[in-house]
Amino acid sequence: DEVPAPEEDWLLTWLSRWNLEEFLEGSKEWCESMGAADLPEVQENWEDLADHLGLEGDSRRRLEEAANASEESPEEQEHSQIHDKNESDGENGEEKEEGEQTHSQDGQKTILRENSLAHA
Repeated sequence: DEVPAPEEDWLLTWLSRWNLEEFLEGSKEWCESMGAADLPEVQENWEDLADHLGLEGDSRRRLEEAANASEESPEEQEHSQIHDKNESDGENGEEKEEGEQTHSQDGQKTILRENSLAHA
């Protein structure tokens, strides 16, 4: 296996983050032919890249998501969303005591305290 040149690392990193690394060689060819030298250019022209690679179905959808997303992978985005939600819990004038967790189900908030349940 060839070690990618430093200028190609961004492409491998981005494709790997979205489980598309199998398309690295074709993506490098496309970048060279189109003069795409960085990620924003690839993201902007993802449809042309997908056509060049012959992507359909799930692979094409993942490339589209990768092109329209920030630099985070789906797993990183999910973690960020969970973290953001957890930070927003308790922002409605409610203060949580240390050791409390809140869970909302069917519109009813349940506060979990160590081994006891109390409904708010």
